[in-house]
Amino acid sequence: MAMLRAKGKLSVEPTKGRIVLNVSNDFVLYYAQFLTKRYWIHMNTPMHGSHVTIYNSRFHTKTNWRKALWYHNKEIEFEYDINMIEGGFNKGFIMFYMLINSPELEDFKKKIGIVDNDRYKGLHLTICSAGKSGAAYANWWPKTIELRDETIRTKA
Repeated sequence: MAMLRAKGKLSVEPTKGRIVLNVSNDFVLYYAQFLTKRYWIHMNTPMHGSHVTIYNSRFHTKTNWRKALWYHNKEIEFEYDINMIEGGFNKGFIMFYMLINSPELEDFKKKIGIVDNDRYKGLHLTICSAGKSGAAYANWWPKTIELRDETIRTKA
């Protein structure tokens, strides 16, 4: 398993019921272009930007928001597996994501009391999806050689 390092910034949003590690959107755009060239379609990138979900009220129970706010905007480094995982088949769409490894994030989850439910799939960074919730995706065609109709004139 080939692992690379990256970093992100924690975003604690109690009013939205979520805690994420925001990563540069360039990260997702970089890896999504490989998939575009492989499948010949432009896929949908994450709606909320490039991020790792740490807490979401749909997948987690309990957290200490007051303690979590101490870590807001903290920069955290993580490792990710460059071999993307293809999933979403049971949901009716294809999605691609990368597994994340970060002892610092796992420690943060313990410190603020996050409890994962059985639907939580672990720390990962979604790259893109095709056709999720009926969202359209566009065909991609590589730029081809352009031939121009020009008459070549020679001197007689």
